[in-house]
Amino acid sequence: MSEIDWTLMLTVFTGVVVPIGSVFIGWSLANWRADRKECKDELIQRIKLLYMLRHELETVIAYYDEHKKYYSRETMTGKLLINSALFNVDDHRELLSKLWNYLRVYQPLNEALDSFPTMFAPTQAKLLNKTGSEVVELKNSITDHKTMDIYEAAQSLFEEVLNQIRLIENN
Repeated sequence: MSEIDWTLMLTVFTGVVVPIGSVFIGWSLANWRADRKECKDELIQRIKLLYMLRHELETVIAYYDEHKKYYSRETMTGKLLINSALFNVDDHRELLSKLWNYLRVYQPLNEALDSFPTMFAPTQAKLLNKTGSEVVELKNSITDHKTMDIYEAAQSLFEEVLNQIRLIENN
């Protein structure tokens, strides 16, 4: 090969191949780093939601143990977790199943609490031949039963949340 051919090949290599190769390598590294950062961010968000849910469940269980009453009429963290794209059925089937069960047990409690004012208005109480104390006793009986359902669902979900946190922390 002549000297001109080598010079031409060297010019083409350094002028075309090297810049294209370096752009490709830079692009690959940037994508790799972005993917790693995205995975790390998702893991951090997932663990935050699990810690928040764990704290909420601890509070619900402790409040029930102390007062034998429900702590709140809904679960905020549970709704956040259900609406989060970080938890999917393929990877978190048991957690989501127990969470849905936990969310479902709040519905009858809320319906019962919402219906008490109209159901046990003074006129209704007279029709049912109930005194004020009997109405309060009936209300407490219904809410106690529903609260026990919440308590049991919270305990079951709490164990699963702890399992999920252990899995994440061990990886």
